[in-house]
Amino acid sequence: MKSLLVFFPDASYRPTSSPIQSLNSIGLDVISVYVPEDLPLQAGGMDGVILGCMERSLNSWLELLIKRFDLPIWWWCQSPGFISIIEHPIEGILTCSMSPSELQWALVVGLNNYENRRSVLRQIEQLQEKLDERKLIERAKGILIKTTGMSEDEAFKFLRNKAMKERKKMAAISSTIVDLYGPLMER
Repeated sequence: MKSLLVFFPDASYRPTSSPIQSLNSIGLDVISVYVPEDLPLQAGGMDGVILGCMERSLNSWLELLIKRFDLPIWWWCQSPGFISIIEHPIEGILTCSMSPSELQWALVVGLNNYENRRSVLRQIEQLQEKLDERKLIERAKGILIKTTGMSEDEAFKFLRNKAMKERKKMAAISSTIVDLYGPLMER
């Protein structure tokens, strides 16, 4: 992690000690923004965002940042305790009382959690795609069984052989069958 955007949008919520100095002391480049209009449109080399805002506006600012950036976000909290429900994922909470080394560790652990969460979400998407493909293949097999009298094993082998012959995925062959014959089967 080399560069962070520090966003303090609430004029009444300025840190009592400088988070920028603390972040600079651990070797990070910091881009400071105090009004939403000055937020960059893209991440542009930034590795994360630190949001400093009042607790009551946390979720609305998180929503804006999440829509704009695909980056890890930490909340710079000055309150001794908070009671709100945080509706969006954040990588951690940073405070003025943290030493530079504590800040560094909080950022490293948060970045690790962010990468792990992204990896899990990618795996979920891949598994969902495989499940959808499997359902499509099962529907195509069902159509082949009903229309040709093939056994389930024969229908599977037919799809597999056709996919190999045409150098396509079984799901693509199945999709064609379902698209062509599925509506006819529903009548």
